[in-house]
Amino acid sequence: LSAARFRPPRLRSDVVVRTQLVSRILASPQSLVSIRAPAGYGKTTLLRSWAEHDPRPFHWLDPERVAYAAVWPEEPCVVVLDGAVPQGAAGVRERLSALADAVPVGSLLAIATRGAAGLPLVRLRLDHEVLELGARDLAMTPGEARAALLAAGAPLDAPDSDALVARLDGWPVAVGLAALAATERGEDARLDAGDRLLRDYLAEEVLGDLQPAAPGSRESMVRDA
Repeated sequence: LSAARFRPPRLRSDVVVRTQLVSRILASPQSLVSIRAPAGYGKTTLLRSWAEHDPRPFHWLDPERVAYAAVWPEEPCVVVLDGAVPQGAAGVRERLSALADAVPVGSLLAIATRGAAGLPLVRLRLDHEVLELGARDLAMTPGEARAALLAAGAPLDAPDSDALVARLDGWPVAVGLAALAATERGEDARLDAGDRLLRDYLAEEVLGDLQPAAPGSRESMVRDA
């Protein structure tokens, strides 16, 4: 696996560990874990938190080099593919299928992605027992969201915090941006579609991944809006 590995990002010191999700993964008997959700649901953060609570070594695969992954190490470990695979990358589906078919006892393959493009997720579901975590699973509980706001130092009292958590519906990145807005600007952490921070995030992390749309097309008008 050495040719396809890379160093994952470190956790921030104020990150709230998703204890229930980490415990659910650690207790799972499945050899495959699929974490699939849109941008901002904390997929990488969950993986890093899991890695810090699992005694097994983690091997993180670079999505652009996953086709180079060869064989499983002898010792129990967790192999992680985190992120989108480049369109048209040769050999990726075959290599991931081969890795899934050869997971040794005590090891685990984890795939975190926004969508299924380029990945054999349907085939893996059919051939293996898979622990699947989606957006509903990754949404923060009210307690986790309040803990995140508190860890970030957001100057909100309990009623305002509860109201904010209810509005954000557990979307982790929105909770983080609301906390940032409150701590940086010293104002109410209210976050809606017109907020600059949320608008910038959507432009960078969501719209930035879309293919250019033809002028006048519905996709172009949605993006301009």
